[in-house]
Amino acid sequence: MDNDVEKIGVCIGTFDPPTYGHLAMIEGAKEAFQLDTVLMCPTPFPLNKQQTPPVANLKQRVEMCELLIPNESGYEVYTERDSGKVSFTINLIRELKKGYKGELYLILGAEHLPGFGAWVESKEIEKLTKIVVATRKGGSVEEVIPHLPETVGKERIFEVEPLDISSTEVRTRLKEGQEISELVPPKIVDYIRKHHLYS
Repeated sequence: MDNDVEKIGVCIGTFDPPTYGHLAMIEGAKEAFQLDTVLMCPTPFPLNKQQTPPVANLKQRVEMCELLIPNESGYEVYTERDSGKVSFTINLIRELKKGYKGELYLILGAEHLPGFGAWVESKEIEKLTKIVVATRKGGSVEEVIPHLPETVGKERIFEVEPLDISSTEVRTRLKEGQEISELVPPKIVDYIRKHHLYS
């Protein structure tokens, strides 16, 4: 493959809200695999949230992602075309393939691997992207290996910290009136308060 082909990281999620954990993933992937650009892609209507839709609307989640990403070239927020239907990863990947000339690197947390085979057209996702896997720094990489898709080798695993921060924890803390400053950046804390989200 031509070395001049752009390497584009793709991080897909609900981001309700985006956290320091998400930031660690995109920065870690960019550094580990020398990605030219990393796209944060908030899903309009994610499959795993059918029963409990995101609290923040898509516009708000996009704006929070824009506040999360580093203020430098190489990071962008990409909004999937909202069809009003459930968002499948394969649909977004195909959409990105049409709009970007480079090679796509799909960034996944290790916790997603056990169920990856059940994703819609998971084999096609493997064909269209290079899957890279984030695992917690200090954890056992060997525990991740048995869950890797067939096309993904050990060299596609990268370590980050802090990865065990969840959006659910942020929302729970806010409902209980607890502090969240160690979980999300100050700009997102201010945004959440301004828009009265999650309380």
